[in-house]
Amino acid sequence: MAKKQGNYGELYDVLCQLEGESRSFSLASLAEIAGYKESSLRVYVRNKLRNVYLFPGGNGLFTVRGVSRQSRAEFTDYMCQKSTRVSVNPQVSEDALDFRPMQEDPFSQRILDRIFSNGNSDKQELSLGENDWLEFKSNYNHGNRVDYGKTMAAYANAHGGYIVFGVQDQGRCASGMANDNFTHRFDSNKVTQYLEKMFSPTIRWMHYIYQPDDRVFGIIYTYESTFKPIVAIKNEGEIKDCTIYYRYSGESKPIRSSDLLRIVEERVSSQDAGWREMIQKMAALTPQNADVLDLATGRIGSTPILIDMNVLEQIKFIKEGQFREVEGGPALKLIGEVRGLAGAVVIPKEIPVSNLGMMKAGAVADKVKAAIRRPFNASTHHAKCWKYYSVRPSRSDSHPENCKTEYCCYDKAHGDYLYTKEWVDFLIEELSDDSTYARAVKGESDTTKV
Repeated sequence: MAKKQGNYGELYDVLCQLEGESRSFSLASLAEIAGYKESSLRVYVRNKLRNVYLFPGGNGLFTVRGVSRQSRAEFTDYMCQKSTRVSVNPQVSEDALDFRPMQEDPFSQRILDRIFSNGNSDKQELSLGENDWLEFKSNYNHGNRVDYGKTMAAYANAHGGYIVFGVQDQGRCASGMANDNFTHRFDSNKVTQYLEKMFSPTIRWMHYIYQPDDRVFGIIYTYESTFKPIVAIKNEGEIKDCTIYYRYSGESKPIRSSDLLRIVEERVSSQDAGWREMIQKMAALTPQNADVLDLATGRIGSTPILIDMNVLEQIKFIKEGQFREVEGGPALKLIGEVRGLAGAVVIPKEIPVSNLGMMKAGAVADKVKAAIRRPFNASTHHAKCWKYYSVRPSRSDSHPENCKTEYCCYDKAHGDYLYTKEWVDFLIEELSDDSTYARAVKGESDTTKV
């Protein structure tokens, strides 16, 4: 039976036990052990515990640190406080406690408001300075890729973070970028290729153009890696081969031994938890109901695999020769024959191919830009167009599926939007007109919409 909210003493006892055992665990298992509803526990983690006492590792698992340094009464008092700020964990800055995108869009309005909040009446002076998740640069220059790469690797090994272009480090003056290197000359493929050349494993990142008024800012967000550590594999400038960089308060530098040991311990603990879960599942099976999957050949013993028709309809197929990693999601290749069951009545049925021919925003922007020969990118210009023509809701909308289906659909499996060829053709026709381009892309005043 789930406990009532506010009973934090027993949660404290469970967390102390898990910390002492150095165990990794999922939120579902923690809820079961502590006797909480998982939904209630997720609220506590989001508002109070994450990056304070609970630290995410790989595969959705968490580890506990720092709870045992507090008394039962101190922990209970903290959980009962309305504020989410604490000073019990010296490894996490005060500013970082307000930075918790989790599954949120890294460029949501909440996050942007947090970064660009003003320190006083001067709208160009930011209240936040550089910290363990935020770094400022006055302008973007691909020639400074060594500096950017080291910072991104450090973020990936820590808790993720942002590089904001258009802000002076001294005085935190948010005057905007003075050149168009980020808005018109930025090549994400070159950045990715450089990171792949210099670091391993892969660093996940995104970029965004933010224009709150007449000022323009460029932002690069680096995700926390789920497979740490990220290691330099080549020498170039300040980046040294075999070095692991980590983000500390306002700077990116070689990792301290204590932080490296913690990363290794979390990785080992996460793997141990994964093995325990797998062995528990294997123990629940009987030999008659189990077989061996050969990953080299893709075969599962000699037993045929049966797929229910209802499940088959949910499988996404792609045409042979048309797979493109950039525009599509992960795909599986089905090898062999699909046969009916012996003695069963097989009813031929056409299975609709899901999302065939649909495109992501980047592909749409490339096609439109090539056709209209005007500036048109995915993060800013395309976003303005789908808002102007009311093609789809924002990511934070409670009903993301409410789209104009002739132009767009919501891909629930990947939490993303896909667009049709009709949308591309519509944009090309509309934006070829100077006045329409000015209204839809540049935001010049007009009320005429489709």
